[in-house]
Amino acid sequence: MLGCQKIHVDSFEGVGSTFSFSIPIYFEQSSPSEVSENSLSSLINDIHKEADVKESVLEFSGKTITSCHIDHCKCKMILVVDDNDYNLFTMKRKLTRRGYEVITAYNGQQCIEQVIEYEKGWKKCGSGCRGIRLILMDVDMPIMNGIEATKELQRLMKKKEISPVTIVGCSAFESKQDIMEGLNAGMKDYITKPVLDSKLEQVLKVYTCLLYTSD
Repeated sequence: MLGCQKIHVDSFEGVGSTFSFSIPIYFEQSSPSEVSENSLSSLINDIHKEADVKESVLEFSGKTITSCHIDHCKCKMILVVDDNDYNLFTMKRKLTRRGYEVITAYNGQQCIEQVIEYEKGWKKCGSGCRGIRLILMDVDMPIMNGIEATKELQRLMKKKEISPVTIVGCSAFESKQDIMEGLNAGMKDYITKPVLDSKLEQVLKVYTCLLYTSD
């Protein structure tokens, strides 16, 4: 293959295979990853200011996270919402390897049904138990997209029909308009695909507070 330096294959039984390769590209000033990371961080910081997000928990500016709100809930349940089997499989594997329990949904409607059903049957770990600690919400899905689902979940939370749960957008859509729409719908924050392990670690540390001890 012309100019190809590395070929990589990920194959999972019953899911499929992903083939990737790398080709060297030379830039005079900055590497592609530096340009992409810096511009995305700057974009999300600007959007948070514009959207007036008063309690933006996750910092995309490169600052070190030293503490977070610790509650009494020790539940480790995360709901991953995505209409792609491979995305669900890989995210579930990443989370279970970090000690979390995972339930999944293929669209916004299933997500809402999962939350309501989980509330009916889960056994509280103690006072202040919140059950599902985090929802990683895709945006572009059939039947009900992530924006509509987030708005409905926020409505149910305001009516106290479900317990408070943090929703984080997790989508390949990364334009300012897309991110702004997610935050305005009620997403606490927004990360873009493909999700780097470092970004996932940040999300888990801040929103679940189960991977480290705060100062």
